[in-house]
Amino acid sequence: MSIPIRFLSLFLLIFSSFSIVAQEKNYQYRLDGTYPAVLPGTLSARNVRFTLSWNEKDQTIQGLYSDNFFSSSSPVSGTTSISDRVFNVRFPRIIQGVSNLSITSDGGPVVNGARPAMIFMRDLVSTTLAQTNIIAVTTVSSDEVPPATACDVGFGVLSGYCGIYRGRINELSDSGNRCNLPDYNFGLQFNTDKKINLYFYYNDTTVGIPNHSLGTFLNAPLNNGISMNNRFCGILVGTSFDPDSCKMLSLNGTFSEVGGLRNFRGRYMITEEVSGENCSYDVNVQRELGY
Repeated sequence: MSIPIRFLSLFLLIFSSFSIVAQEKNYQYRLDGTYPAVLPGTLSARNVRFTLSWNEKDQTIQGLYSDNFFSSSSPVSGTTSISDRVFNVRFPRIIQGVSNLSITSDGGPVVNGARPAMIFMRDLVSTTLAQTNIIAVTTVSSDEVPPATACDVGFGVLSGYCGIYRGRINELSDSGNRCNLPDYNFGLQFNTDKKINLYFYYNDTTVGIPNHSLGTFLNAPLNNGISMNNRFCGILVGTSFDPDSCKMLSLNGTFSEVGGLRNFRGRYMITEEVSGENCSYDVNVQRELGY
């Protein structure tokens, strides 16, 4: 007995929909957000709501992407590292010149909550037609959540303090007029890999912006104070020290919590090894985004 074509088509549609849902349920991580798409030939931005589900293994990403404009279902590939996580999406058809999408977010362990991301809309030859920075929401599957949070084990009394802190950096001294650190959109990142970085011109993403790395603390602190020292050789952003010289970067200060808001207050010093010239800054920041 033959099956009518219309019933066979309906069966295949239901089966494929079920398969997509089943695949999504097997993904450990999910990223949801909305980004404006201002493309050539358009007069206004189209708000694209998207969902990206994925798994990671050996620094490789495999997943599924869907949105309300470009694609209802597209495969995702990519890579992950300590510094960033890159998702590559190729659409089944070209819409307004866009054939693929690249999404970049901060690296490190994935935890529930908000995280900055950069969206790049590209054509067939990977020319970027439009790009934007957004804040998206990450969800970790409850079946896969590790017993401890990413900012817990090994952090001592600073457990739960990881995140992006925003505020000001004010110059206190400059012995040789060597430093001119920009205070506009200054940020301090306390990462889940125990690294602390200072960022300049921070605007919802740490990808591709100037920074000073203060290194990694190894032991779980017994109090809220930190003392970071990192030797850096080369051109240091915001300074005019000899590019062939080495500099000692030092950050000393204290994390605190007042009225439910977490803060950091301390002193940042840059010292050139050969000349001894140095500059120091007061750092006063408040946590804007927790990890």
